[in-house]
Amino acid sequence: MALGLFAPSFAQAACFVNGSEVPCVEFPWWIFIVFFLVLIAAFVFWITMLVHAAKNPIPNKTIWIVLMVLFALPASIVYYFVVKRGYVAA
Repeated sequence: MALGLFAPSFAQAACFVNGSEVPCVEFPWWIFIVFFLVLIAAFVFWITMLVHAAKNPIPNKTIWIVLMVLFALPASIVYYFVVKRGYVAA
């Protein structure tokens, strides 16, 4: 019986605005899809910057890696503009 509390309700819901019934609009699931894609892109960017910092001979390598581990995306963006854009492979 306790599982019935968590079962989804498939009945049609009625939407009311100022006391009168209006058509219910379907929830915009595309917002979650876009958010998920941006989240994946940010994760890939973070990992790419972390790998670049670990593999290349850059000044203050340890500090950059620690900053990127602790502050993930903001530190990776700063690293990209400060270090990676000016990096020339030897």
